[in-house]
Amino acid sequence: MKGFCIPKNLASKLKEGATRGEFNISEMYSMDSKSRRALFESYVDTSTAIKINSGFEGAMLSSQSNALKRWAENTFIGKESKTNRRADVLKQIDSLQELGALNPANSEGFLQDLVSTGLGATVSEIEVAEITKLADELKVIQKSDIDNGGEPTMEYFVKRRAMQNYLESINPTSNTRVLTSIIGRAAMLLSPKSGIVGIIGNTIQGTLTGIEKRIAMMQFTGSNSQLAREYVKKSVDTFKRSGYDISRMTDLSDIATTLGEEITSSQGPGVIRATGRVFEDIAFNKMLGTPDVFFSAMQRASTADLMSTKIARKEGLTGEALKARARVIMLDALSMAPTTTVGKAIKAQGIADAMYATFTNKSLAAEKALQIRQFFNDGTGDLRLGDLLMPFVKTPANVVSSGLDYMGVGAVRAMIGLPTAITEMKKGNTAPVQVAIRDAVRSGLGLSVAVILANSFDPEEFLGAYPTSAKERELMELQGSTTNSVKIGEKWVSLDYFGPLGAAITGILYANKYGERPEEAIYKYGQGAVNQVLQLPGIDIVRDVISGIDDQVPDGGATMGETANAISNTIIDQLSARLVPAFISDIAKAADNFERETDKNHPLSKLQARIPGLRQSLPIRENIFGESINAQPDWSVLLAGSRLKTANESDVIDELERLKSTGNLPSITDVEKTSSRVKAYKSQVTAEKYDQVIDSYQQRLLEGIEKLIRNNSYERADDEQKSKLINDLKTDILDTELKRGQYKAPRN
Repeated sequence: MKGFCIPKNLASKLKEGATRGEFNISEMYSMDSKSRRALFESYVDTSTAIKINSGFEGAMLSSQSNALKRWAENTFIGKESKTNRRADVLKQIDSLQELGALNPANSEGFLQDLVSTGLGATVSEIEVAEITKLADELKVIQKSDIDNGGEPTMEYFVKRRAMQNYLESINPTSNTRVLTSIIGRAAMLLSPKSGIVGIIGNTIQGTLTGIEKRIAMMQFTGSNSQLAREYVKKSVDTFKRSGYDISRMTDLSDIATTLGEEITSSQGPGVIRATGRVFEDIAFNKMLGTPDVFFSAMQRASTADLMSTKIARKEGLTGEALKARARVIMLDALSMAPTTTVGKAIKAQGIADAMYATFTNKSLAAEKALQIRQFFNDGTGDLRLGDLLMPFVKTPANVVSSGLDYMGVGAVRAMIGLPTAITEMKKGNTAPVQVAIRDAVRSGLGLSVAVILANSFDPEEFLGAYPTSAKERELMELQGSTTNSVKIGEKWVSLDYFGPLGAAITGILYANKYGERPEEAIYKYGQGAVNQVLQLPGIDIVRDVISGIDDQVPDGGATMGETANAISNTIIDQLSARLVPAFISDIAKAADNFERETDKNHPLSKLQARIPGLRQSLPIRENIFGESINAQPDWSVLLAGSRLKTANESDVIDELERLKSTGNLPSITDVEKTSSRVKAYKSQVTAEKYDQVIDSYQQRLLEGIEKLIRNNSYERADDEQKSKLINDLKTDILDTELKRGQYKAPRN
């Protein structure tokens, strides 16, 4: 066991005690673990004392002659310690057994601190006995694995999960952390629509990755597809029964992860942890994890099939001989520990393909997003605000990263790295060249498919990023549309359903819609790429908060009180989305025939809108013409959420859409939010009279615009004049209605 390294400021306290003769090594040998720890606690804190004693107990049992000396140097001289990746618990148990620490002759000989430090949990003798028993059972199973070609069996993974769960249950995670890191994260994802989007994204990414690797290696079919199917089934079954994803495990020491991210343990007593286990099983394992493992295993198996077939063909084999040889190579590559150099290389490429195809690979975008979340987590302790605000970051960050690859960034990266790759190839290292080829093929393939798809849509039936003004938001509401979407038939469909291709499609549609000249088209395509970057986890939180605040304040500005209300409302809205399970919010919306208006002066109304039964007590939301906004069909709410909406169509909406496309959208803002006269009028009259005046204004406005756009003089006007005519009409109608309602202008 390695000695514990402590900072020099703590070591100096211990050194002073040693100088005074307060440490007697001979006596320390005869003490029990508790007494030694108490001795060190008189100089340092309890946590440090445990680790110091653990190092001493390891030195006691070590066969190395200088073990005690190294412990003394680390303890009394001190040096900075480094954080290492958590070691495999089975290896730690083996190490402790070799030292004899797990089987003491009597209770006084139980070295509790050494064992607890090694296992990563504070354990008693009884608990150690149970852990040892489970470990011994695993060893028996491992010996029987010889009959399975040396591969771990299903029984092994199930038993290993039982041991891991037991170890985590005796050192349970705090209830606060379970609430935020498991229940809070799962709440946002606990809805059928999350699983559907994940499956669609993995299908598109998996298909593109499959085509890409076939083109790159010029090998289009494998010779052992049946073996590939068997591997996929084995991987999914193993995950279902044990929670281990063997398709992306580099070795048996890999701890279980879901969607590429480590999940806080929910093992242990109590209602909160039990609830955490239910949420974890449904959201992370069944709904998201199982499909993810299926797609991952497909990529791992197909890569092994293609590469083993290509190698066998290069050896000059054909027919059944080729198939038999490829099968041997493939079995080795799919094993947990390949025995050949070729098998190890194929395994590495297979895992890389599996991770890229399921958005769980390492990327700069994912690395930065994880750092942002860790920053919030570190600053909030067990509250884990980062996990609450950014429940999953690796997958969405890699969707963004892959989207940029398909937009052409991969080709640029390939060109930059090509000279170095060629130099390495001359030295016999072909790996960099293969990476450059894959990057170039990926960009070419992504752009080709995106161009075909983007050109199949009318640019005028595309809505880009979040509207930048109140009048654009009102038009979006009139259209019944959603951001970053295209109109297909009678529906507005989010580009989220196009997975990583959505970024390239967005860029091309921006160029087609707004780029009249080549330089403008290039600029607009780049704008689409920037919008893709703004989807990065961390950045999207800031964007959503700013948009939420902007929604609640007038374009002309707001008072300090209004701004404070807007900020508090937005924060509560963000938190309630993470604390109320998504399926409950979906049920509330599905059971309602209308969209609802929340009160910016009552922050909890945002939460109320997510609760079935309570939601219906909120006012019905209306558009600028006073028409009630109907909710989406219940099946659409449950399966698609805001990613799929029914398009509203009328002559007025069509004309407003057309004027917006030419940059002449009239000021169709909600006068109750933007007009100072309307706000003043509301304080002058009764609520009943105010509502009568506003209802009349809204009805007359719609009728007036319908009549205006059919007028011959309107049809002869240019778009700028048409926009002015609508604005003038709006002003005239509002003036008339306020005058009829006996509005009194405030005196200067």
